[in-house]
Amino acid sequence: MDEFLLIGRKHPDSLPMEENEEGKNLMKNTQKKLLVLAGTEVNRKLVETARTMGIYTIVADNSPDSPCKKIADESHLISIMDVDGIVQLCRKEHIDGIANFCNDPAAKSVQQVSEIMGYPSVGTYEQVMTFSDKIRFKAACRKHGIDIIDEFTEEDAAAGRIEYPVMVKPVDARGSAGTVVCRSS
Repeated sequence: MDEFLLIGRKHPDSLPMEENEEGKNLMKNTQKKLLVLAGTEVNRKLVETARTMGIYTIVADNSPDSPCKKIADESHLISIMDVDGIVQLCRKEHIDGIANFCNDPAAKSVQQVSEIMGYPSVGTYEQVMTFSDKIRFKAACRKHGIDIIDEFTEEDAAAGRIEYPVMVKPVDARGSAGTVVCRSS
């Protein structure tokens, strides 16, 4: 037997090795690394699942107190909009993939970084932009004959062209933030 197990893992002599700057052999890290962009609570399940699967999980955003940074293997303080900085981080840390969940600004960065780094992506930049922008999404739905709810402007309200009740949702908010039912003018 050339190999033997040491605490459930292959003995270091049987693992891939690389030389450091001093010429000493070091074990190569063969564990996959995932960068989760945005450490908000909504990404908790993503981070937990990746870690359960044995994936080294790195969380990055511009908040030092993001909830997922407390449960990740590693974290970095960087804006989720800083595509160049995120690409540098991916190269420096030898990251194998990038993901996020329910965060439109992060989705745009994830797609751009994926394209630059050659990672799999949920879609093209145009597709991600369409799905993360309410106005573009509605235009795409109309173009393809998909029913959407009516839209109204302040001018429609002033002219009395709105049938109440209506749902009002800001165009620049995520999730259900700012959504209210308006029952009258």
